[in-house]
Amino acid sequence: MSRTCLIASIGLGNYTPVKYCFEKQAVETAFAPVAVARILGLEGARAIVLATPRARCASAPDGRNACAEMVDELRQAGLAPELQEIPEARSEQEVMAIFKALTDAIPQSSEVVLDVTFAFRHLPFVYLAALAYLVGLRGVRLRGIYYGAFEMKDAAGNAPLVEVTSLFGLLQWYHGLATLDETGLFTSVAERLRADNGRLFRQQAGERDVSDAAGAASRLSEDLAAGLPLEAGLSAARALESIAALEPGPSGAPAARLALEALSDQLRPWAIMPRAPCKADLLLTEEELRRQLGLAEWYAAHADYPASYSILREWLVNLVLLSAGKPAVWLDYDRGRKPTEDYLNAVVERCKARVGDGTEARLASAWSAISTKRNLAQHAGMTPEVIHFSADKVRQHLDECKGLLKDGIGRPALPRSGPRLLLSGLGLAPGVIYSAVLRVPAEELLVVTSAKGRERLEEALQRADKSVLPCRVIEMADPHQGFLELERHLDDSLLRCLAAAGEVVANLTGGTTAMQYVVERLADRARRLGVPVRRVALIDRRPPEQQRADPYVLAELIELDQPLEACDDSAP
Repeated sequence: MSRTCLIASIGLGNYTPVKYCFEKQAVETAFAPVAVARILGLEGARAIVLATPRARCASAPDGRNACAEMVDELRQAGLAPELQEIPEARSEQEVMAIFKALTDAIPQSSEVVLDVTFAFRHLPFVYLAALAYLVGLRGVRLRGIYYGAFEMKDAAGNAPLVEVTSLFGLLQWYHGLATLDETGLFTSVAERLRADNGRLFRQQAGERDVSDAAGAASRLSEDLAAGLPLEAGLSAARALESIAALEPGPSGAPAARLALEALSDQLRPWAIMPRAPCKADLLLTEEELRRQLGLAEWYAAHADYPASYSILREWLVNLVLLSAGKPAVWLDYDRGRKPTEDYLNAVVERCKARVGDGTEARLASAWSAISTKRNLAQHAGMTPEVIHFSADKVRQHLDECKGLLKDGIGRPALPRSGPRLLLSGLGLAPGVIYSAVLRVPAEELLVVTSAKGRERLEEALQRADKSVLPCRVIEMADPHQGFLELERHLDDSLLRCLAAAGEVVANLTGGTTAMQYVVERLADRARRLGVPVRRVALIDRRPPEQQRADPYVLAELIELDQPLEACDDSAP
């Protein structure tokens, strides 16, 4: 069965035949709905004929029943008419009864043609409201709305069939613009732009400038829905250019033009102007930071907190990059964004260790809170704790970011003038400390050893003439299996020792495997605190018995973190 439905009414009039004309076609009949059915080729469709009790039974002076005649002509036109009795809509209850009759009669995903020629003049408003409901919630597609203008007959007695589908389009425009205002979603507006201009192009009346603006608005809606601030900025700029290029004069799409012009004020703060030729050419400036904050604020105002937090997290990275004088690499992950993220994480770790200052504390607080919220949203809240996003909290974070920008807080310098800290394990062979302190010009020493190894430490320092070198010792209870002992040694004092270093040089070749593991862990913790770390190895190429007999022979130092291109591939 056809899913097309013709909806029509019949009233109390004395209907006389007339030739109804539409797009070079003409049908002579007393009933405009019959002309619509024949001209549109609706054979096989259902025809729902709405009639009040009086209209259903009314007879003309010659005894003819108009309702019965129209039903019969619709059947002759190949449709399957169904007579639906409705009240006269004298009250709200009767209006809703008509609404229910229509919605009950039209199934999901139907195609509807509406004729509003006959019946009481207020009933078309009821029909339009019912159609809005059906189109919005039932997936019904409106093919067209028609009115037989009997009173507009020309000299030859022909009456035009007038298509007034665009009136329903205005209702859809209202819905799209209201949705945009309430939720910030451009999708409905973009769909209306495409639908309006598509209909006009099918009628050979489409407007290229409106089509270009519709395409730009559609791209913008997709970028906004995806939470992409840079793409949205470029799309907004492109949409503004398209709107500015709209040609004045008569238009077949006035609603589309008015909507586009009204959108200009909203798009302007988002747009990256002047528009860059491509994304890679975008410049990182204070103005761009303000634009991104504005977009994050817009998402928050429309309760899209995940998008707002996602932008704020990346915004903090951008703030640091600009403050550090590195705007040229702001879109380069390896050279710009990843090192900056590591820096921000280091600031957080420093503040946890209570070695950060007030400036660092502000930046760490914002980065930690915003990153946490962003991660919870990105992972759909898959944690045991109940997750809640609130307008007040996101507003607080937005204000914090605005304050950082206003106060010029982007990259407080981590201390680089601190002492070089030599970090090494020490087993029972004191030569490793002897060589380490001679090969590495350090101002402080941190040794991981055992009780027995500690007994040889002072001797090694004396032989190297480094007895006055400040030295801190981590003594392992189980030097061979104590891989997890570090946690009980890692107190605030030790963290401050690592954080205060200008550089940590970690020797990975001293002591037992467990000691070397602890050294690696300490080096990693220093790196997380933002301290530069170099890893080295000391190699004594002599036989083991010679090393034990004479441990105080200077070993060879190898840098383990040299760039690959600096290595000599010809070396044995």
